[in-house]
Amino acid sequence: MLQAEKMKSCFTSEVVQVSPKDIKDPNAFAKVFIYGTNSSSTRVTKTNSVVFTNYAALHIWDQFAQNSRSIVQDTNQPVQQRSQVIAEEFNKLIAGPVLHDTNRFVDLKVNIDATLMLKREVTPAESQRLNRLLLEDVFSDELSKLYRIGPEEMLSANPLLVLIFVPLVTLWLYPMLGSLVTPLRRMSCGIFLSGLSFVVVAMLQQRIDSGAQLSVLWQILPYIILTIAEVLVSTTGLEFAFREAAATMKSTIMGFWYLAVAFGNLLVSFITKLLAGSGPNAQEASVSAGRFMLYAGLTFIVAVIFSLIATRYKYRGETKPA
Repeated sequence: MLQAEKMKSCFTSEVVQVSPKDIKDPNAFAKVFIYGTNSSSTRVTKTNSVVFTNYAALHIWDQFAQNSRSIVQDTNQPVQQRSQVIAEEFNKLIAGPVLHDTNRFVDLKVNIDATLMLKREVTPAESQRLNRLLLEDVFSDELSKLYRIGPEEMLSANPLLVLIFVPLVTLWLYPMLGSLVTPLRRMSCGIFLSGLSFVVVAMLQQRIDSGAQLSVLWQILPYIILTIAEVLVSTTGLEFAFREAAATMKSTIMGFWYLAVAFGNLLVSFITKLLAGSGPNAQEASVSAGRFMLYAGLTFIVAVIFSLIATRYKYRGETKPA
């Protein structure tokens, strides 16, 4: 799929201000402000954990009003009041200049949305969102994050669309088209749609490679095309393999179906390794517009061959071709 890590997340709300309920634990904030370390300033390697000073957190603490600092550090103060003070100070920072500074954020991992915004000039409204995102990176465990639809959430699009399209296609499309949608014709259409989804992905990837900052929601378009193709090919193929096999061969033929899927996955792995090359950009080369167009071309070739063979197939108990 696309290089989703280079696409903008979709935020479900325009509100970027911090509320007291976003402050998980004032005591945890106090420790970060005093000692300058938290999970954001920890790197776990194969052998140990490396802890460095969270200079961004210390800089933010320096900008708190003296009275606010006293309240935050005073554990005798009510938790709600301390949370309110931290939220108010954060909102002042959010409304101010961009917080990012190369020296202070040098060891901190900045999220992709903030990284994309730092590469261009931002509007005042975008500046506030950027500051909120930076605060979330500085206080990764202590501050609740804005809800967003990102690459991880988009992974659920395929199973969700399958649940939508399977009954839609089965109960509406197939009955409407009647005899025109024989199993092999469905599979032929599905393979062509699979190739089309690769073309759409290649076009989107080309825009990303050219520097465009696309929303992650653009992934829905190829997901829709690919899921429809999956319903036409996968579910129909399983039905076809089981129905057309002899009674004593049904399990064997189903096994060959899954074996074919396994060989397809191995083919993709072989192509990826063969064309990967070497160097720091080898990984990105496997997720490029050219690679997606290659898969599209291979899919269209298979679709044509499959369609030609399907026209000569005779179903069990029938005398006319498919």
